[in-house]
Amino acid sequence: MKKILIFIIGISFLICGCASSNISESLNNSIGETKKSYIPSTILKDVAYYKPTYQYNGNGDKTVSDVKITEYSYLKSEDNGNGPFNITSYNSNYDIDLLTSKRTLLLPDKTYKFKITSSGDWNLDIYKVGTSSTDKFSGNNDFVTPVCISTSNTYRITANTTGYFSVKGYYGNGEYKLLVNTSSSSGKISETVYLNHRDDYVLFVIECGNGNWKIDPIYD
Repeated sequence: MKKILIFIIGISFLICGCASSNISESLNNSIGETKKSYIPSTILKDVAYYKPTYQYNGNGDKTVSDVKITEYSYLKSEDNGNGPFNITSYNSNYDIDLLTSKRTLLLPDKTYKFKITSSGDWNLDIYKVGTSSTDKFSGNNDFVTPVCISTSNTYRITANTTGYFSVKGYYGNGEYKLLVNTSSSSGKISETVYLNHRDDYVLFVIECGNGNWKIDPIYD
């Protein structure tokens, strides 16, 4: 039985939603811009990373140590065992997080150690999140969008899936909001959601076990 889990690493959030440092400050430092009340989306270029920064694989229980995350990243894991599959992460601040039934988990950017519990073969792939000049996205299954600038307070989120479907929005100041949390027996999902911040940094975390989805800003 194949199980897929996704971490998000290096976005400088704590799991409670508080920020140890925020996206706005970090991104502005990296691109040489000063945070203003209005941020033009053109300051973010289309930079996505499709090849993993790190790749690990193994069988059964194992510990992967000294994983240094320096840019916004997420970890995607896959397990082919028949038993429980758990990942316990430890960072250099001695914070501990256990990833079991949750498919997404936010962690501060640190040096990590991952303790894997599995009854079969597994692999871990770590990708940089990247940035995007647009806040319109579409895709299949679980996904972490690039960091973008929100151009509206209102978004339409649609999906064709018969399983569980959720979307979270993470803002530049460290806050996050559960935008969609539902399932559908008909396979059709359509939600209009409200973002807390406009013209600010945001990324979306999509959990969609199977099917496709779209995120579109709505303008008055």
